[in-house]
Amino acid sequence: MRARARRCLARGALRGAGYRIPAGFLVLALAACGGTASSDPGLEPSLQAARVGAAAPAALAPRSAAQRVAAANAAPPHDGIYYALGDSVANNVEVAGTSGSYPALLGADLVMKTINLAVPGDRALAVLDDQVPEIASPCGLVTLQVGGPDLIDDLAPAASVEPTFALVYERAKVACPHGTVMISTYINNAAQPAVHENIAAYNAWLRTFAKQNAASLEDVAEDDRFNDPPFPSALMYNWMHPNKAGMKLVAEDWYSRIESLNVRL
Repeated sequence: MRARARRCLARGALRGAGYRIPAGFLVLALAACGGTASSDPGLEPSLQAARVGAAAPAALAPRSAAQRVAAANAAPPHDGIYYALGDSVANNVEVAGTSGSYPALLGADLVMKTINLAVPGDRALAVLDDQVPEIASPCGLVTLQVGGPDLIDDLAPAASVEPTFALVYERAKVACPHGTVMISTYINNAAQPAVHENIAAYNAWLRTFAKQNAASLEDVAEDDRFNDPPFPSALMYNWMHPNKAGMKLVAEDWYSRIESLNVRL
């Protein structure tokens, strides 16, 4: 509570620079910021303000594209860096171009410097060994869309990829201690039954993992706009990879999710 109240003072709501702040005044300062004196120690710090199932504050309701652009142009840049980890879905340079991938679009919306570490074809172990070590301070946000090539190209069972993903998540959190690590599922319009079942099982596990670890999940697999087998050609390059228009929608999904959770970046 003291730390939150002091952050309130630092923002200027009740600035007390140069003075010793009594404990009672900190409570008043917290109330003045619209906060409360309670928190849930079971949630990671970035999610203290958003309990599962709680309604998002009215101020955090999803905004239109025009409103987001206006807010981005008016907002100062974040100090933290956004790191995107994963495979061709997050990279997708040959389809959307570097500036058209969802991490690039999301970073622009968030007014954050963005480093896209995703490499087409990188298996989960490569993400763990090669991408995670590239996360450096000041880290504000990490997005993980990891495991696709294992499931699709290698037909590795979802259960064999899950332990490596768990390590990726744990080490990403260590590398980004003052930011937020978020998880993504995979769009699944696979025509091959074995591949479709593999991705479906992995997506289901990711949802469970997110709940068990109080992690924020962007469940793009549940976005019906992308679920139209063999695939919606207006939004998808193929059954798994969004095209430029699709990448824009994915970035908007991520942005709305971040706003609704009021996560720390």
